[in-house]
Amino acid sequence: MIVWYGDSRHKKWFAPHALVIDAVGPVPVESLAKCDHMVIDANWGRESRTARGGLRWLQHVRRIFRATSPALVYSFETREVLASSFSIMAEGVPGLSFLRLPFTTMDFQTTLDRTEPLAIEELDMIVRWHSGLQEDWQLSSHRIVTLLRYWPSTKAEVESFVNEWQDLILRCAPDQVPNMQSLVTALDRDSNAVRSALEQIGHGLRGIVDAPIPEAPCNRPPRGFSELAIADDSGYELDTIVELKRLGYSVCDKVAITSQEAENLIELLCPHVVLVDLHMPSASDGRRVIEFAQRSETVRLIVAISRSGAVDLPLGVEDCCGPQRFADADRIHRIIWQRALMEGVTPNDCV
Repeated sequence: MIVWYGDSRHKKWFAPHALVIDAVGPVPVESLAKCDHMVIDANWGRESRTARGGLRWLQHVRRIFRATSPALVYSFETREVLASSFSIMAEGVPGLSFLRLPFTTMDFQTTLDRTEPLAIEELDMIVRWHSGLQEDWQLSSHRIVTLLRYWPSTKAEVESFVNEWQDLILRCAPDQVPNMQSLVTALDRDSNAVRSALEQIGHGLRGIVDAPIPEAPCNRPPRGFSELAIADDSGYELDTIVELKRLGYSVCDKVAITSQEAENLIELLCPHVVLVDLHMPSASDGRRVIEFAQRSETVRLIVAISRSGAVDLPLGVEDCCGPQRFADADRIHRIIWQRALMEGVTPNDCV
């Protein structure tokens, strides 16, 4: 049996007897367990085709229902483009094959026949690294850090998020159970302890080992990097702004809270450095601000300051993301000096 998640008009040409899955209905668990193949339109779903709802559905059934059936994914986009946002589409990921529209019935049947089901070890690997776990944690972590601004009155809400993730970590990323236990323990301490534990889990889920950032050679801004603008839809930490000003940076008191405000601010102030939240409030808004800043003639450095960990930062954008790091003035200062030194500013050339 073939389970088809996509346009039924495609199905009638290639697999007329396939079971069509409704994009808005419940997942047919029994059918998934019995099916020989899954055929998935990468761009199918309730949202726009660019949301790639089919790939999100594939991630979901692999992670939640542990579906081992081989998947044939098709799309009008290339595999490389899809893989740039969904690692489950990368070459070499087992249990999956790909066809780009248009294709023939022979192409379809040949590709379907050579797609092998997943072994349990392969499924465990896909669930851990390719099922969207990192992206989902990023969104939850961002929400938790926002709640921590009102700690401890928001403790019950934070505990609710943590309880949901405890089971998910145990099932999908058992290597992160010790970090999750540290987070649970931190809930009985202060908000800084919670932020630190969140950061540990974020790094662990992404398999990140941090490279140290050298100490700044001067406690003043490097010449040509002293004018700062900030874009953050939640507003930015006042204490951090005060500390950056104490270090000698000229920081605009107006924090842009929309992508349009950020563009206007960059155009008006012509800053050297822009601190950008990756979610303004959506990731597409964050990318829009980054791309606008990259086109600016005055901006020499863009620093990402998301409250959750960064995933796939654009080339040239520096990482200051994380529940603690996003508001770490000293780290921002060191990142700025690191870039300035790379561009030829001497250690004594500060303002």
